[in-house]
Formats: sequence, C-alpha cells, structure tokens
Amino acid sequence: MTRAWPFGGGLASVAPLLEHPRYEVFPAGDVADAVAQWVPPDMTVTVTASPTKGLDATLDLTEVLVRRGYQVVPHLSARLVRDDAHLTGITGYPETHPRIDDDITVQAMWDKRRLAAYIVSNLCFDPATVRRWVRRIRARGVTLPLYVGLAGPVERTRLLRMAAKAGASESAKFLAGHVEWFLRFGTPGGYRPERLLTRLGPTLTAPASGVAGLHLFTFNQVQQTEEWRKELLARAGAAQPA
Repeated sequence: MTRAWPFGGGLASVAPLLEHPRYEVFPAGDVADAVAQWVPPDMTVTVTASPTKGLDATLDLTEVLVRRGYQVVPHLSARLVRDDAHLTGITGYPETHPRIDDDITVQAMWDKRRLAAYIVSNLCFDPATVRRWVRRIRARGVTLPLYVGLAGPVERTRLLRMAAKAGASESAKFLAGHVEWFLRFGTPGGYRPERLLTRLGPTLTAPASGVAGLHLFTFNQVQQTEEWRKELLARAGAAQPA
C-alpha cells in the first residue's frame, strides 16, 4: 500500500537527514543478523542499554556488529559508567524525565558539554515540545551537535511485545509512562514518522538548531525502518524538479 507523501517545505527540506541516520537497536533475538541484512554498512548503529540483561549483552552485541564492519556506539546508563571511555555522548529529554526535573537535565547538558561530543534526544511525539526544547537548550548555551530521536514506523503490537520481553516490572513502568504513545499508535492515521518530520522541518533545518542528524529508534524492526527510509528518499527524489 502506497503512503501519501506530504511534501511541502517541511519534509522535502529534511530529506537529506534521512540519508545517514543513526539506527538504534537493543540486544535481543537475531537483531545482529537483521542489521547485517538491512542496514547499509556506512550507517552508525547504536546499541541501547539493557537493564534486565546487564551491560554484557550491550557490549556483546556491539562487538558482533563491529566485527561486521559497522560504526557502533553502545549506550551505557549513567550508573554503569566506569571511566572517561564511557563519556562519549549524552542524552537529552524533550519531554520531562519521569524522575528528574527539566532544569536539572538542561543544566546537566551544560555541565557535560566539555566531556561529550554530541546530544541524542529521547523519544518525543509532540513537535511543539521538541521545538521548545531545542530553543531552550540553545538559549542556555549548549552548542553540542544534536541528533533528534525519532521512532520509526513501529507497530503497536510489536512495541508491546518488545516491552514485554524487557521484563514484567520494567514493562509495567514503560507502559504506564507512555499511555499516550499507544493511543496514537492504535488510531487510524495515528503516529507516522514522516508526519512528525514534516512538522519539525523548519526546526531541524534551522542553522541555530545545530541538528546534525536523526537518531531512529527501530525497536528492532530493522527491516521495516530501512524500507520506510528508502521509500521516503525515493519519493523525495521523484518530487525534485528535473
């Protein structure tokens, strides 16, 4: 089924950001094989931390993907940081962190600016919230390059299964904190990543925003995410004037 392509300044202008996004996966199942089959070798792959499986699972998958030729960035939760080698990137929270005040997270980015190379924003489905957050961190003087986090074309049932695999208590916390996500995923014409990109277009492309690229949360739906990316790029090329 062909999707409608909502061209018009926003999405057309951010199409270049889809050429080399970062792909985030987590250590589960045969994700290494999926990455090798679907993700181009010049893409950066990030491996998220697994609270239930521990740091070893994250590092093991990282090593496998490195041996397959990928540039890989393991995501290590703060409590697991041991030394300077782990301080190559910091997380930003457009929406309020469930346990940390907004002022503290923005201040933390300022404090870490000399130790980190870039910022990766967490998931957010509200373009207005992302716009306000980008303006706020830039006004605070945080100038690190920003990779904007975006959920790929994830299916609600798949997301529920992935959350369940993380463990019962962890899944309960995840679902309780993201009820709005699932409501959007379940409605006709609900969440569509290209729609969010369209609305964020002016912010993502504004020089003052300092957006270096996109960080795609695949929820291990690697094939679907890559097919979606290629489809958008193909449509973007077809829409360009001859």
